[in-house]
Amino acid sequence: MSRTHRALAMLALSLALVTATAAVAAAAPPSPAGIEDQSDRLLRNLEAGQAERTRAAVELARSMERNLTSVPAAGVLAAQPAPRPDVVVPDGGVDLLVTLLVGVIGGVVGGAAAIGGWIMTTRRRIRRPAAAT
Repeated sequence: MSRTHRALAMLALSLALVTATAAVAAAAPPSPAGIEDQSDRLLRNLEAGQAERTRAAVELARSMERNLTSVPAAGVLAAQPAPRPDVVVPDGGVDLLVTLLVGVIGGVVGGAAAIGGWIMTTRRRIRRPAAAT
């Protein structure tokens, strides 16, 4: 098999990989917006708890302003929510066209890298006789 045929075979395999990746991405059904999973329920419950603690802290602060009496700081600290890291919620609307383009571009770049590496490792080097001095 000549170099040209090998390169064409590798290109055909790379394109088949790209096509398979794009087909899988296109066949994946989008998740309906009406379905709520466990993480959504947990997040909603955490937000509800935090809102309740915030309301309690605001009511306590307002009552302290009205009464102008000192209230132990422990009550205010207990009403404050514990600091948490920011929770990142992924967006449910993933664009199909962008997914397909990313798959195609990734497949082409990966195929080109594979072909380039294969060509670099298998090309024949011409042996030259050593120069006589």
